[in-house]
Amino acid sequence: MEQVNAQHSLMPDEPSRFNQVSFEKLLEHCETLSASDITIQTNMQVFAECYGKLYRITHRKLNNTEVGHILNSIYG
Repeated sequence: MEQVNAQHSLMPDEPSRFNQVSFEKLLEHCETLSASDITIQTNMQVFAECYGKLYRITHRKLNNTEVGHILNSIYG
């Protein structure tokens, strides 16, 4: 079983605001970490569960508008 380094869990080149393209990059990053779950909530950083542990994926907290755009990109 591969372990995730907390310092390397952060998304490289985190955008100042998430849109559909940057959200897809976040998902790709989570895939490289072998994340089994991704938690996206308003006023929280994005977290991913990797090998049973939670890791912070973003430096900053997402605002309500960003979370809404992410949900629209997922559900249409």
